Amino acid sequence: MNLEGKVINFLGDSFTEAGGATSLEYGFVAVMEREYLLAKARNYGVCGTCIAKRLRPYGIKEQDESWWEDFVTRAKRMDHNADAVVVLGGTNDYGHGDVPIGSLTDKDTTFCGQFNVLCDILLQNYRGKPILIVTPTPRGDISGPVGDGGRNFATGELSEYVSAMIAIANNKGLTVLNLFDDPQFALGQELDVLCHDQLHPSNYGHRLLAKKIAEQLQKM
Repeated sequence: MNLEGKVINFLGDSFTEAGGATSLEYGFVAVMEREYLLAKARNYGVCGTCIAKRLRPYGIKEQDESWWEDFVTRAKRMDHNADAVVVLGGTNDYGHGDVPIGSLTDKDTTFCGQFNVLCDILLQNYRGKPILIVTPTPRGDISGPVGDGGRNFATGELSEYVSAMIAIANNKGLTVLNLFDDPQFALGQELDVLCHDQLHPSNYGHRLLAKKIAEQLQKM
């Protein structure tokens, strides 16, 4: 796929919204639009959001209601007139999602169930167009089955969410960019690739994200 002049929808969470970058212009979506000469990079990233719909709203009443909207809800509203779609998410489902991870064949309220639904929506709305699924990167707390402490029940480690995303996407014929196992995003590189929070990309990390996503799209 030649990226120049293309319109791409980017669906995601704080990573897509440019979390960790010093300003929006240094987020990977803006970097891709600028450096790969896209006609338009539509940013559908909302900080804090999960792929799977939360059963309970966030506890902060003043919190922007957009934080409560899962990827499935927002995918239905995206502009269908696009040349490709990139989805980057899952870290919040592990971190503070409040539904079980579920089984690969689920079509219900579990993480796997909602990821299946999301993939089906994208395949229907962007039939024949490149759809790229990008896994979460490693983070400082990858092995706690209750995520970052917000759940009172165990679901799985971050690697289990990543494995489920890869398996479901592969079953549906979707391309996956696995950043969880990418050594360039390994932990211990905070203040270089990752910010001091050991989660969000730095400016350099966003540039690296842009490069890897662009290279994968160019192969599709």
